[in-house]
Amino acid sequence: MTTTTENTAYRPRVMLTFDHLCKMFGCSRDAIYDYCHRGVIPQPLKLGVSKQAPLRWYADEIEEALAKLPRARLRPHKPAELAAKRRARP
Repeated sequence: MTTTTENTAYRPRVMLTFDHLCKMFGCSRDAIYDYCHRGVIPQPLKLGVSKQAPLRWYADEIEEALAKLPRARLRPHKPAELAAKRRARP
């Protein structure tokens, strides 16, 4: 009987902040919100119950989402365009 050994070492999942995503995409927080709203990247995790609770994303989920997208979909946004979209949301 042969057995295979698997690497079962614990690896914590890396979480990204808004600042990390803004640097990765080269965009603003409003653009990150827009990407979430359009389904380009996954929705963030809220770390707490208050309105000021920080938001985080798992790095592996962001990388997976980006691998599925053509680069053209991540176009830079104009601030006026984002502001108009935010006002139009219910």
